[in-house]
Amino acid sequence: MKSILRVMPLVALLFVDACGVVTPTPVGSIAGQVVIEGEGIGGVTVVLSNGAQTATTPTGMYRFDHVEGGSYTVTISGYPLDAIFGATSAGVEIAVDGQTVVVDFRGEYLRTASLTGRVAVEGHSLTGVTVRLAGISESLTSTNDAGQFGFRSLRAGTYSVEISDFGEAEFARTSQSVSVAVGEARVISFDGTYIRRSSVSTVVSVEGEGLEGIALRLTGQEAVPSGVTDATGRYTFSELRAGTYTLGISGFDADEVEFPDTIRTVTVGLNEAKNTVFDGWYVRTAGIEGRVTVEGIGLAGVTGSLTGQREALTSVTDVNGGYAFANLRAGSYAVEIEDHPEDVEFENVSNTVEVDVGEVGTADFTGNFIRTSAIEGRVMIEGEGLQGVTVAVSGGPANESRIVMSGADGAYAVTELRAGDYTVLITDFDTRRYEFWLTSQDVSVALDETATVSFTGVLLRTSGISGRVSVEGMGLGDIEVTLSGADDRTTTTDAAGQYSFWGLAAGDYTASIAVESDAYMFDSMSSDVTLGDGEAAIVNFEGKHVR
Repeated sequence: MKSILRVMPLVALLFVDACGVVTPTPVGSIAGQVVIEGEGIGGVTVVLSNGAQTATTPTGMYRFDHVEGGSYTVTISGYPLDAIFGATSAGVEIAVDGQTVVVDFRGEYLRTASLTGRVAVEGHSLTGVTVRLAGISESLTSTNDAGQFGFRSLRAGTYSVEISDFGEAEFARTSQSVSVAVGEARVISFDGTYIRRSSVSTVVSVEGEGLEGIALRLTGQEAVPSGVTDATGRYTFSELRAGTYTLGISGFDADEVEFPDTIRTVTVGLNEAKNTVFDGWYVRTAGIEGRVTVEGIGLAGVTGSLTGQREALTSVTDVNGGYAFANLRAGSYAVEIEDHPEDVEFENVSNTVEVDVGEVGTADFTGNFIRTSAIEGRVMIEGEGLQGVTVAVSGGPANESRIVMSGADGAYAVTELRAGDYTVLITDFDTRRYEFWLTSQDVSVALDETATVSFTGVLLRTSGISGRVSVEGMGLGDIEVTLSGADDRTTTTDAAGQYSFWGLAAGDYTASIAVESDAYMFDSMSSDVTLGDGEAAIVNFEGKHVR
């Protein structure tokens, strides 16, 4: 664009009046404005060829007053280096007194500089980053797919280039101050790093219990070292970029452990800590079974308990003494029995069983009855022991039967019995001679206890002995008769010499008389007799006179 010089019309410099008198030299003014692209430019030096000098005001205005008439040249300098004017000087003339000549200088800026650059993160171009230019002029752009940006047709000068909206990256500086000269092309770059303050944590557990030594692999935004779970089943991948990752687990025994999934997709945000849990379950294809027996007989109702591998189970034996634990994981277990009868003892009540996947282990428990109870007593007839009586003891938990015989003192004993309820029965005694109030008794005997069961009877007295004491046919009264043997008794004869013993027990007896007289004598003063049950015997004593 060329400068525009505005000059008022020239008039005659000298006037001669009618008398031929010459008028004074006219005095005027020279004024104008320095404008670049429509904007007044302050501080521009304006020099008048007569030596006068001034500077433009902030709005680009200048003025020279009291300029004598004549021809002058107005010259400008000190304007911006990147500005260009069609002319930087112009000729003017003051011809009329009071005249103001206007001379404007109009120019434009040179826009031949450029600023280009690239935004990258760890060598990777970053697209869509906002780039703002500020300074002599302002502009806004964004990086392309190659991370590049550019500002062209710029004036020379100093600019600030600032980037923003760069997401998960961070930069040592996000703005740069750049100066460009006329026609200069400057290249700048912004190099950043990814923000790695996100993390992905995981817990690998089986039925809620952390699993140690499980291999972990995280893939996604970038290569991440593999990890292994600790004793609590935990591991954390730290210093990660935000983004989507794939997390996989391995290194467990698939025959023993199952997981619903072994690969997860995890999306983690900027500065976010994300946690994910892999919780599986044990493969339960093993089992343990067995039988609880006592002296070869299955024992029902015994509680078996199983512990191990985080299991605590119970099972009660059936009528055959059998029990079973199914759906177990492989491993070692302790099996213990309890609640068995107190009169049963086992060599051991706990077994350790190791089972593999799909295996059924066996744990049997064999016991014996505790036989520390006993029943004893005596079979007595009127205070005397009766030998040879059969004593039968029956009953108890196993409904067993034991038979013994009473000894010489009538005593008997049945030992090594189990605790329980029994019946004691006596038999094989002479029922014609003996009578018992009870021949059968029930008794309960505890463990380690000896119960006493005795039987007391009486002799049956249905026999009798009678007779007469006489001398040559004449009865002797008041004679003492003594009976000894199964019964001991004494009586005296009546006036007729008669005596009797009734209600005697069967047995052997001796009947004797006591006679002291010089007038008569007896061939025998005692007689032996054997009585049967219900038998009556006659024993007479016949004497004769002494002559």
